[in-house]
Amino acid sequence: MELYLAIRKTIEIEGMSILCDKRLVNFLSDFHAFSSNDANKNVFRMLYASNYLNEIYSICHSYNHERESEIRREIQRLSSSFSEHYGIKFNQATYCIESIFYAINLIPSITVDFDSPMPYESNIIGLWDFHYKENKEMKLEIRRDGTAKAASGTIYKWENVNEQFCLFIEDFVYYNGNIKDGEISGTAVSIYKPAGWHWYATRRDDGLTKSNLISGEWIIINDVADLEDNKVTFLENGILQSDLYDLGKWQLEDEVLEMFTANNFIRYTVSLSKGKISGVGRNKIGNEWNVELIKK
Repeated sequence: MELYLAIRKTIEIEGMSILCDKRLVNFLSDFHAFSSNDANKNVFRMLYASNYLNEIYSICHSYNHERESEIRREIQRLSSSFSEHYGIKFNQATYCIESIFYAINLIPSITVDFDSPMPYESNIIGLWDFHYKENKEMKLEIRRDGTAKAASGTIYKWENVNEQFCLFIEDFVYYNGNIKDGEISGTAVSIYKPAGWHWYATRRDDGLTKSNLISGEWIIINDVADLEDNKVTFLENGILQSDLYDLGKWQLEDEVLEMFTANNFIRYTVSLSKGKISGVGRNKIGNEWNVELIKK
């Protein structure tokens, strides 16, 4: 269902006061209002958390059909303020806010088309230094499954559509930002601080990431006495240079690293857990042993 129709249907069921209620996003989701552009869900979360929906609700009670020009000016003011303060793209903010006013018949048309599908970006998987408040930071692991784990143990969810990123705990806190040159930055809001605050995250060059793997030499440590430790270099084209076995190959997918060496006789499979890259080695005759991968 189109966004404005979902808003109109929700108001018919719950009344105008639903515009100020955190359940609004749930109702709109139930009507599949975000199916074509999931990023708009984040906009409505931010509109609620930052109290903009309360202001919109008040304006909707103050204007009538004879004053469309004034309503349009209010929409532009709200969209501009919201966009600048919280890092939401102006056209996207305008589209969502216009949809509310259009749904309650205060404007005859929506001027911005921002409900088309947008590409999903996955360039943020890995480790980050998360500066979540002024002078406070911790390591954050952003995972491919849509979750992110902070060093504190806190588990967040995340969404990233068209380089607009949101890290959040539902109905509690939202870190909204834009991605540029290895940094995510923007404004966060919470139910306790709707005015918001600046936050940012910078990519770490450690852990199980391609940039870290190709940036130096590594050692595969085998826990069997008759198998030497293997010094390897990861080349950018997927070639594995080994001091013991010459050339092999490697691939990193879904946070799992596989290395093939000794003419594919040996395969290593490792992953990152609790700051340690470890796993198993296997050969073609069925032997298996534990391994650890460390950087020189």
